[in-house]
Amino acid sequence: MPNPTVLRDDALAGAVSFDWSIHPQLGRLSLPHSISRLSHRYEYLEGTVTIDLDGPQTKVRRCDNDLDFNFKRGEGLLVGDNKLSTMPIHLLFDPPIRGLGCRVCPVGDDGAHYELLLRVRLSDGASKFFHADGQLQKKYECAPFIGVRADDGVLITEASYDVFDPFNRIEFIKLGIGTFYFVKA
Repeated sequence: MPNPTVLRDDALAGAVSFDWSIHPQLGRLSLPHSISRLSHRYEYLEGTVTIDLDGPQTKVRRCDNDLDFNFKRGEGLLVGDNKLSTMPIHLLFDPPIRGLGCRVCPVGDDGAHYELLLRVRLSDGASKFFHADGQLQKKYECAPFIGVRADDGVLITEASYDVFDPFNRIEFIKLGIGTFYFVKA
């Protein structure tokens, strides 16, 4: 079973990137925007990214002065409710993709430590898990980047994101992902 390669944010040269607030079929979304059957598919020439509607509520919002998220100021974010025993954000790719990445951060108190979890489902049916550590800060552009590239002939069919407190003291209520990058097969 092949293992995907973990990527840094500078390793996605040639990737398709998009801001969640600019929908390829609907144009600039009025924010905040609840994801629905009308807006859950982001269709590009290189492939379609679909937000799974069967999980927790997801919305698109903008990173602004409230500093809930440590992203680029004004960046469009996909935000999912963090419910027990389900991953807040679940994406599907058609056709399957070679790689993906984005910055990820929860809503919480300044200084809180957290661990991010990325689960990718591969075209051979296997699931792989990746972790990244982070700390909420009162500054922009400090959310950790987490990305992977599939190797050895397999592709990525799905990706799910989650967050938790490694010390089990904090329950994060929401999780956001920023500008999304994907590499077509």
